Amino acid sequence: MPFAGYLAGRDVYDPLYITREHVDGFLQLIGQGRRGKPLSPTSLFVFSRDVQAFINFIADTLAPDGWRNPVRKLPCKHPQVVIRPLSKIQIDTLLAVADSLAPAALLKARNKAMLYVLLDGAIYV
Repeated sequence: MPFAGYLAGRDVYDPLYITREHVDGFLQLIGQGRRGKPLSPTSLFVFSRDVQAFINFIADTLAPDGWRNPVRKLPCKHPQVVIRPLSKIQIDTLLAVADSLAPAALLKARNKAMLYVLLDGAIYV
C-alpha cells in the first residue's frame, strides 16, 4: 500500500496535514507485510526512507515557515546484516562442484581459479 493511499484512507489529502502518527501508523501497517509474513528490517528501512524523503520534499517546497516536519527526528538506521564466512565444508563443496561440472581439465582449472579469487576476496553467501 503506498503512503498516498494510506493517507487517502484516513481523509488526509493535504500533505501539510500529515502528522507523525500518520507516518508511524503507515510504517506499522506496512511492516506487517502481505500474506501473513512481516517485512524484513531492510524492506521496512527502505519504506521509512522513502516516506521521509517525500515529507522532506514537502517541507522544502510547499510548507510555510514554521511548519512542523513530522519526520524530522524519525530514526532511520539501516539494519545491521550479519555476514558469516563460508565454512570449510561449504568451500570444499563449491570446489567439488566446480571440478565435477567442467568437461575438460582446462575448464576445471579455470573454475577453481575463479572460486579461489572470489574466496580470497572475501566472498560471503
